Amino acid sequence: MRKTGSAMRVMLRLAAAAAAVAALGAALLAASIYQREAREDWWQATRAATSDELNLLRADLQGRIDANVQLVRGLVGVIRADPAISPEEFHRIVGALIDGQVEARLVAAAPDMVVRMVHPERGNQGVIGMRLDAFRTPVAQDGIQIVGPVHLPDGGSGIVMRAPVWFGPERQLWGVVSLVLDADAFFRVTGVTAADRAIEVALSAGEDASGQRPVMVGNPAVLGADPVRAEVRVPSGTWQLAAIPAGGWPAAPSTWLVQLLFLATGLVVIGTALGVGRIIASRHRQLALIRQREAELKQLSWRLDFALNASGIGVWDVDLTTDALFWDARAKALFGRSADPRSIYGLADWSAVLHPDDRERAVIEAERTVAHGGRFDTRYRIVRPDGEVRHIRDVAAVNEGPDGSRRLVGLVWDVSEDVGRQEELDLRRAEAEAAASAKSQFLASMSHEIRTPMNGILGVLGLILDDPLPAKQRERAQIALASAEGLLAILNDILDFSKLEAAQIRLHEEAVDLRALIGQVMDLMSPNAARKGLQLGHRVAAAVPRLVRADPVRLRQILTNLLSNATKFTDRGEIAVRVDWSGTAAAGELVIEVEDTGIGIAEDQLGSIFERFTQADTSLARRAGGTGLGLAISAQLAELMGGRIRVRSVLGMGSTFRLEIPAVATTAAPQPSGERAGRGTTPPMRVLLAEDHRTNQYVILAYLRSAGHEVAVVSNGAEAVEAAAGGDFDVVLMDVQMPVMDGLAATAAIRRLPGAAATVPVVALTASAMPGDCEACLAAGMTAYLTKPITPAMLYAALHEIHLAHGGAVADDPQRRCASGG
Repeated sequence: MRKTGSAMRVMLRLAAAAAAVAALGAALLAASIYQREAREDWWQATRAATSDELNLLRADLQGRIDANVQLVRGLVGVIRADPAISPEEFHRIVGALIDGQVEARLVAAAPDMVVRMVHPERGNQGVIGMRLDAFRTPVAQDGIQIVGPVHLPDGGSGIVMRAPVWFGPERQLWGVVSLVLDADAFFRVTGVTAADRAIEVALSAGEDASGQRPVMVGNPAVLGADPVRAEVRVPSGTWQLAAIPAGGWPAAPSTWLVQLLFLATGLVVIGTALGVGRIIASRHRQLALIRQREAELKQLSWRLDFALNASGIGVWDVDLTTDALFWDARAKALFGRSADPRSIYGLADWSAVLHPDDRERAVIEAERTVAHGGRFDTRYRIVRPDGEVRHIRDVAAVNEGPDGSRRLVGLVWDVSEDVGRQEELDLRRAEAEAAASAKSQFLASMSHEIRTPMNGILGVLGLILDDPLPAKQRERAQIALASAEGLLAILNDILDFSKLEAAQIRLHEEAVDLRALIGQVMDLMSPNAARKGLQLGHRVAAAVPRLVRADPVRLRQILTNLLSNATKFTDRGEIAVRVDWSGTAAAGELVIEVEDTGIGIAEDQLGSIFERFTQADTSLARRAGGTGLGLAISAQLAELMGGRIRVRSVLGMGSTFRLEIPAVATTAAPQPSGERAGRGTTPPMRVLLAEDHRTNQYVILAYLRSAGHEVAVVSNGAEAVEAAAGGDFDVVLMDVQMPVMDGLAATAAIRRLPGAAATVPVVALTASAMPGDCEACLAAGMTAYLTKPITPAMLYAALHEIHLAHGGAVADDPQRRCASGG
């Protein structure tokens, strides 16, 4: 028996050893298979990443080629449309088309005769790149040939795109259009020669006589390193891109860790087969870990209970099968229920405590959550047994147990204080909105009531000064006019600031001649400086482009404000304006500095001078005048342009204000401005003036008649509609606020008239200059918008714009109409 037991033990040990050896062999086999598959996966992933990078490069290159091919085709179309086009006009069109292209080196159009004389085929094949006779065949009617890179006569290498130009029904050959691209720039912007790419590239063209594809650019060694490839379509065939990772294909990552893991797994299996005791020890360790987790869960439960107690959040749980509702102690206290743990509740107890106005909604939301799942998240009011009403936040979700049971579990807490704070905020917000509305209404009323008489005052004073006057009367009239203009400037500052606060100012960018604009502002400010004996000068750096895209009205307003302040607070010395440019020739930052030798600003006041109604030296400010809004408006306009205004100052020695705004140079011609149109540049027009204010009638009538226009006058909107229906007028000048029928209603009625009368241009003449007034006028059908006081320049400019637009010379732009309307 003892021998039998011993033999059995030997057999069991042999079986265990055999199992161990089998497990070790399986582990080694699995490690070998894994190593082979891992290397294959790595190789595919590396090539895929290289291919993705190459495809991005190919897309960039293809896009550039297609764009330049389309450019050549467009130039061919230009010559086809006008075979007699002048070189100057052709180069102007070319300049507009290639503006901003870094690779465009040269564009030329050569007639057939010129090409044959200057570039005979023999000896010049490398430059010409084709024979003209080849284009006479039907096969190449519109073909574009690409040659290059070739050495250019003036140095460097280029890619030549050439196309024939046919015209006429008989398809006569006009000549050849050539586009020469700077090869270095072309391959740089497309990324072929970029040094920071993750791949190394070789670009090859068509096959040569030996059947090889010569490399145009890049490293020829790439072709022999098993690269990934991509093709680029060009009119004369295809280019081929080849790429490998920068520095060559990396070595495959080592898998020794994984192999070690497989080996360790095999050893674990051996250990398991040879030592059952180890399994038992592991079981004991797992039990110890379970006990540790239980202790941690107990600690976590204590922390959760502590957090719920501290926050006042109650927990509830309802069994959806039995309808039994469990409230913890916090929930019971919140709902005013008995804390006796033996108390049994149901959903009816919860529903009964809900406020009558919230009960139906809350119950429906809970039932929807139970039926469709999701989250129950709502607020409702409850009425506690003592009659107190509280606001409750309730969040719950359905929990399904492994046995199929369903429970709705939720959290509740009191949010009455949050609701009270929100109601207080809503009340304050409503009060603030009411105050803002009252302020807007007050400003609108003030604007209208002041601008209407101001139109008469400024207009009549201007008419008086147009007549010959004795010196003393002229001096008095000029003083009165200056005072009225000062009052108007204050009103405009207040309205501009209101528009900025309401985000109602929109920039209108156009081509601006900076030197001309600076000169105009300097001419405007020179008389004030001369009266104080100040030297006023300016310097524009050579790097500043002649034309940039900007809003000329707002740029002029900022510069005028800065110069006006400098003149106001400088009693001796000089004021200098410096204009500079930082960045590239195409785009950069426009920098304008206004430096004075005035009173300066104390250091503790520098942070507040851009605030509204703020002036650094109040005693001098009272003497100099002003609202204290100029710098605040200028700073906000600079921010609207994407820039800023900074200041440096030394008390008693002067200040320097620095305006910095991003800008883009342009070659487009400046927008023709009607403001420069004098009374003699617009032909006489038949004008209908609708204005109920007698003084304004008198002033505007005088302006119009002095310019040679024929004028009919009516006093309300109804009369304006009747006159427009029966008269052949070139333009209607329409006051907005009139008796019987206002200007908006009258304009809408005119637009409904039959025939040509419905299309007559209508210009708003209004004292309403608040945000939205211009848009309301345009929405009613008006053509343009002018705010009172109306000056002759404004009126003549508007009539000139109407005249140009009637002839199709000015495009309709509502933003520009509002921007220029006052």
